[in-house]
Amino acid sequence: MNNLVRSTGALAALALAALPARAQMATQELPRTHAPRPTTAAITAADAMTRLYILADDSMMGREAGTAGNVKGTDYIAREARRMGLEPAGENGTFFQTIPFVKKAIAPGASLTSDGQALALGTDYIPLPTVSGVFSFNESLQASGAQVVYGGQLGTTSLVDPAQTAGKVVVFDAPVGRDGQKTWRFWTTGGMERYSQAAAIAIVALDLVPPGLKEFLMNPQEGMRAEGPAPTGPSGMLISNAAAQRLLGAPVAGMAAGTAGKTVSGAVAIRESPSDFPARNVVGILRGTDPVLRGQFVAIGAHNDHVGEGPAIDHDSVRAFNHVLRREGLEGEPETGNAEQLTQVRTATDALHRAHGGVRRDSIFNGADDDGSGTTGVLEIAEYLAAHRPRRSILFVWHTGEEKGLLGSQWFTEHPTPGIDRDSSASTSARRLALIRSRIAASSASHNARSSGEHSTVATICPPCVGGFE
Repeated sequence: MNNLVRSTGALAALALAALPARAQMATQELPRTHAPRPTTAAITAADAMTRLYILADDSMMGREAGTAGNVKGTDYIAREARRMGLEPAGENGTFFQTIPFVKKAIAPGASLTSDGQALALGTDYIPLPTVSGVFSFNESLQASGAQVVYGGQLGTTSLVDPAQTAGKVVVFDAPVGRDGQKTWRFWTTGGMERYSQAAAIAIVALDLVPPGLKEFLMNPQEGMRAEGPAPTGPSGMLISNAAAQRLLGAPVAGMAAGTAGKTVSGAVAIRESPSDFPARNVVGILRGTDPVLRGQFVAIGAHNDHVGEGPAIDHDSVRAFNHVLRREGLEGEPETGNAEQLTQVRTATDALHRAHGGVRRDSIFNGADDDGSGTTGVLEIAEYLAAHRPRRSILFVWHTGEEKGLLGSQWFTEHPTPGIDRDSSASTSARRLALIRSRIAASSASHNARSSGEHSTVATICPPCVGGFE
């Protein structure tokens, strides 16, 4: 068995031998598995390997917020924090702070008809959710014979009088963008807030929307539960040109604003539901030794989540492609590739397939670099400082939901641990919450090869905050 492993490794190395010298530097990889070993107070590559192999293991399923994999990841972080002697600083005496993470999806049974003729969800119309800071719509429409009226083209002065739209479905044509063509970015022109008494606003832009955005709007979305009252006023939807013609009885081109169309009946809603699993920040405190300075906190953080799983793809093909055409690493954009480079990719891929006994499908985004490395770095710092107690207190936060839009860090900033606020957090430049993200670069770069493809962000390091450890 050992001979087979050595032979396979040799074949894999030969398969990549023809790649450019710059790419060959990245072909050396650590073993695909690593038995965990007890960690020590010293910050070492061996300890980093142990932690990173645990966090980026396939069993963590990519650690996507709100999934079982992320729960497993945060359980591991909390166990380590407790073992090191950190003080729980989450909710109810635990290390966990659960954020109000929800799924939003089009409710089953959505149905709209125009004069008794059914409109097809996804083809004729797609309801719009509220997007904070961009546009706000009532996410529920109940209509029974609501009159349709043409509102005009957004971005022009020839719009229907808002007084004529109360209780009606107002159809607006898409505005014209800077390139002189119609654009699906309907909100850029403003003015829709004047139609707060309408039952619904329908923008003729569905045919202009990129396929990926259509898919996003049709599928369940994830985010924070909205605080405060739900939006009122009209619901919103994107409709196709064909649907607009059916609603109005004629094409919108040349139609006068205020023209009455047909009637609409039905019900469409976007509903919130809890995520399948909790999305959790992990929060711990190491109290400082100085009676005066221990009331000041230096905060060190990383995000604990990644992007989960995706379609199964050819692991070796991705690896060969990245070595040849993505030589700057995953932070850079891939090259288009000339004929010679594409031949190198195919040759290396075929050789790797032979070396590994066939195609190796991989569907898990392991998140070794983003941000298993940061989480590992913060754990290493925590264990070191627990053995070398600083004068100031240290606040450790492993945030969730970064990949969903910085949700965990936003929630913690707005709802910090009682007794921790911006005024008690220390940095040498200002009295504010300093979030330090750390990388263990060598280990993460090598371990990256285990993932079918990393979704990575650039680390942010705050050197001035290091003074707070004194």
